[in-house]
Amino acid sequence: MASICYVIAWEIVYFNFIPDFAEKYANHLIAKLQASGASQQKIDPQLQELKNIKAIYSNPLYNVAFTFLEPLPVGVPVALISALILRKRPRNAVSQPVPQT
Repeated sequence: MASICYVIAWEIVYFNFIPDFAEKYANHLIAKLQASGASQQKIDPQLQELKNIKAIYSNPLYNVAFTFLEPLPVGVPVALISALILRKRPRNAVSQPVPQT
């Protein structure tokens, strides 16, 4: 449920409030590469990869799928640990007599 709420919130924010997020993030990464002194030969493949990712991320179905994958590495172990802690324990095998009325 938490993952579903996260995905819905992200989709609303991404497509309504920051639709240029992918472009700004790509520009930030390219600027970071240029500041580190990377050559244009190293930057060009990164730029192409970022363009491909931006194109994929603009499709709402792929966007939902990738966004849903983000919380899973934390969510699955937390859910499993919670299930182990909160599981029902078997009652004692000795049954109590039922009072007769």
